[in-house]
Amino acid sequence: MRCPLTKRGLLLVLGLFVTSLTSAWANECVELDLPSQIKYSKAIFIGTVVGTDQGELMTKFHVTEAFKGVKGDYVDVGPVLGFQIHFANGEQYLVFAGGCSWVDAEKGCLAAGICSGTHLLECAQATLEQLRAERSGRALAPVYGTLMRTSEGFAAIWEKDFERPLPHVLVRIKSDKQSFETRTDGYGSYFFHHVPPGKYEVSAELPPNLELGATIGTGAPPPFELDRGSCARINLYALPTGRISGKVIGPDGKPLNTAGVELYRANRYNERQPGLIGFQGKATPTEDWKPFEFNHLPAGDYVLVFNRQNTEEPYAPFPRTFSPDAPDRESAVVIHLAEGQQISDTDIHILAASLTR
Repeated sequence: MRCPLTKRGLLLVLGLFVTSLTSAWANECVELDLPSQIKYSKAIFIGTVVGTDQGELMTKFHVTEAFKGVKGDYVDVGPVLGFQIHFANGEQYLVFAGGCSWVDAEKGCLAAGICSGTHLLECAQATLEQLRAERSGRALAPVYGTLMRTSEGFAAIWEKDFERPLPHVLVRIKSDKQSFETRTDGYGSYFFHHVPPGKYEVSAELPPNLELGATIGTGAPPPFELDRGSCARINLYALPTGRISGKVIGPDGKPLNTAGVELYRANRYNERQPGLIGFQGKATPTEDWKPFEFNHLPAGDYVLVFNRQNTEEPYAPFPRTFSPDAPDRESAVVIHLAEGQQISDTDIHILAASLTR
């Protein structure tokens, strides 16, 4: 399962629906609360993709549950230019749609993009429950979200079967005055009701070898601010604690000042496709020199390669080398990483003094 259409979850471009998608696009998605999402969307529904139309510009959905703006059994949804969603035929989605932005769009034309809040239905259960509550007149939970086990999404290392919601996990939010706790349901969704405004930190009692973190960058989830009358959707990501680190060592036996390496699943190495990139050296002139490091790795078999494209660089004029000192993939040593294991000595030793062709 691959849940986020954007890596940070359900996000909206500021002013997206207010302007019916006709204003200039911002480069960043900024989060709107669900009441605003409901207010400014022209259509909200659950639908299964059944095909495309109009030269594959429009995606046709069979609607199974409608919340707003849809009356028939089928609806066509166009793309938001620059933010297209690659809808998969036969998949079921929770769709938030605004108006079409292109010239000569028909009246009532609908469009959805990666920042519109649209998601695979299996990954949007928390939002779905909130929509059903709103439709039935029940109060929305002021804090809600989904707890997802996930990892780095780069194709060279990502495993589809690793990513899934985590059910029955204790989740806490805490301010400087009080704390609240609840458990995720069978879909990994959680809800906090009757929470007063304030600034909160979030934590969870995760299964072994997992830690809360960001899917982009590092660090724990930052505190969030809950305003009066608003809803905060806080999606949580449980990341594996596996780590691989090491140094690229030159023919003189000393670590290179600067070097890039790439990590692959052992069965997925492709000379023409990039791996997950790690860097050895100083990130800035004032920082300390550091070895390369890959964090939040699931258990599995991996290979490391230096200079995959075998190109001569001024800072590292050495040939392609796999760990520990192999000239090709066939003779490389596979790195076996157990669940939660942290390996710090996966060095790559360059034997040749210079690149030859």
